[in-house]
Amino acid sequence: HAAVLLPPGTAPQVISSLIKYWLCTLSEPLMTYKLVPALTSATTPVTALKSILAELPAPNCNALHLLLDTCNRIHSNAAINDTDINVLAASLAPCLLWRSPAPAVRKLQ
Repeated sequence: HAAVLLPPGTAPQVISSLIKYWLCTLSEPLMTYKLVPALTSATTPVTALKSILAELPAPNCNALHLLLDTCNRIHSNAAINDTDINVLAASLAPCLLWRSPAPAVRKLQ
């Protein structure tokens, strides 16, 4: 993966806000509509996640890797920036997948 260079001292909240904005403006969630049922099912075992995520299109997979790398970098400095993995997860999870809008809603957009 290529490293994402951020200006020194960039607040993690700024990074998170930019990432959230980008994720929420995608025409389809990063995790894709096709994978939403498997990822949100209460019966999907954690061990199945690897095979489910293997179905992601290459661009989505690359973006997910960069996102997770960025989250890891932010979390590794949690003592300094007050942003740990739980805060990141709560903030970003709703932006990673959502259900497809109903057909009537799509026509209105």
